[in-house]
Amino acid sequence: MKKRTISVLTAVIMLCCALVPVYSVHAAYPSSDDVMSVAEGIIEWKKRSMGLSGSDNLLSPEYVSAAGSPAGDWYPIGLGRLGIADDYARYLAAIRENISERYAKRGGLDAVKSTEWHRISLAVLALGGDPTSFGFDADGKPVNLIADGVYNRKTLGAQGINGLIWGLIALDAADASVPDGAYYTRDGIIAELLSLRCPDGGFAFSGDRSDPDITAMAITALAPYYGSEKAYKVTFSGKETVTTVREAVDGALLRLSGMQLETGDYRSWGIRNSGSVCQVIVALCSLGIDPFSDVRFIKNGVTLWDGLMIYKNSDGGFIGNLSDGNMPSGSMAGEQALYAMAAIIRQRSGAGRLFDFSDVRKTPVTFTENDMATAEKVTTEIKTENFSEVLRLIYILDFCPEFEGKSEYAERLAAAKAEILRIKAEVDDINSAIKNISRNTDRKSLDEISRRYNALSDYDRAQIENYDDVLRAYARIKTSERATVTAVATVFAIFAISVVTVASAKRRRKLRLPDDETEDDE
Repeated sequence: MKKRTISVLTAVIMLCCALVPVYSVHAAYPSSDDVMSVAEGIIEWKKRSMGLSGSDNLLSPEYVSAAGSPAGDWYPIGLGRLGIADDYARYLAAIRENISERYAKRGGLDAVKSTEWHRISLAVLALGGDPTSFGFDADGKPVNLIADGVYNRKTLGAQGINGLIWGLIALDAADASVPDGAYYTRDGIIAELLSLRCPDGGFAFSGDRSDPDITAMAITALAPYYGSEKAYKVTFSGKETVTTVREAVDGALLRLSGMQLETGDYRSWGIRNSGSVCQVIVALCSLGIDPFSDVRFIKNGVTLWDGLMIYKNSDGGFIGNLSDGNMPSGSMAGEQALYAMAAIIRQRSGAGRLFDFSDVRKTPVTFTENDMATAEKVTTEIKTENFSEVLRLIYILDFCPEFEGKSEYAERLAAAKAEILRIKAEVDDINSAIKNISRNTDRKSLDEISRRYNALSDYDRAQIENYDDVLRAYARIKTSERATVTAVATVFAIFAISVVTVASAKRRRKLRLPDDETEDDE
């Protein structure tokens, strides 16, 4: 009996040990300082790659030109989620202008990619803005990115599973209420997403074999609902069934664990890459799971941290994949690693999920004396290179309390913006005219292009593309003119020689004529 009791106790102890996350003595477990150091290294690398110094803001005039694009929006998300101070107002101002311009010209953002709305919404939220009222449409009405990009968008799934995943993330990130009569509800998106599971329990962009990136992203989107017992009727593997978010997420976690390589990283589409590791880290942190201690994600003492550090370069940046051997650090790899670091920091500090923005507090803005001095300068010396500064000042004025002189500054800045936009349009028009230069373009047309080009500032002349085509066209005309002059001169010379020759012959004949007549008389 005693031996049987000992055996039972031993089995219970072994079972308990199996259920407790295991820390391998060899497993890399970074401190929070280590994680923050990696994040800061990525930011410093990104600044250097743009020719900025360490003391410069990353969200500089050079950077904000990419606001509203995939190349620009993810770094601000990482900065905001890490709480790193930067020029948030400049980026918000630039992205608001981007939205307003696209709505005015096209009636919205990308016609197919709903993720355009989702990514921009997350960037706006990360920097303290409100995506439900941000930018203006052609009628001057505030744009609701969440309504247009998620619940009122009939083509949310046209982009595939990505549209559903990031639509749900954006909807919850904004904590937006879905009105009655909306095309999509939260439950509708969740049910559609659950129905797209692969037979192996994960998710994929296409086909029936799970991809680690999409599987991790789907978990991140479903994480806020993990604790719910609500059942959803879905079609899974061709059959109607009932499932819960918890059941689906547990299956996806198991699949992610199975796809992890012995080196701690992942293959996506057959290629080992850093992005997959980052997405898995974000997914685990979104569920409140420590990504470096959970036994399911430690392979022979190797953790996800080990797997990600394979891709870290000595310059602080990251490479995207190992397919081509040694490669320079890449912007996309850096941005994914940056927000993965933010997810880790937030999970450890108890701040919440990466895309939970309930902790963001909108800081009141003020139009400072420095802003006033800058406004004086940019409205006196109007240059397109000051466009981001003008937009930033307008943005601050829009959200700061009333003060004496606010309306005057607003009017002057609005006028400066209008003039800069005129100059930008002029630059675009000159570029178009240069593009249409042909062999039939006459000197008068070239003179007009040249006059407009010379009227621009040095900075704006640098925005003119292929001005050498104008110079070459001038050269062709000059060559043609010289050839014409030469031909005319040659014809004239020949004609002159002919006239002289004929005249000379006539004179000689006249001179000889008397002698001839005398001889005939004799």
